[in-house]
Amino acid sequence: KAFREPLYLLDKPFTLEDTRTELEKKFPEFFRRKLRQDGWQVADTVSTVPIPGYNMPADADYRTL
Repeated sequence: KAFREPLYLLDKPFTLEDTRTELEKKFPEFFRRKLRQDGWQVADTVSTVPIPGYNMPADADYRTL
């Protein structure tokens, strides 16, 4: 493992200003799209909610998951 400088008790935390618009706060996909346009690499979202025909087979019994 690479050495990482530890945090010290005298280190001061800092906060970054939230530059998202109200629409981007309400719908994070808009913010993700803006980050991609600005050149950032953003991981794709993965839905953990079973949606028949979308992220599970249409003939699956969703009641048994």
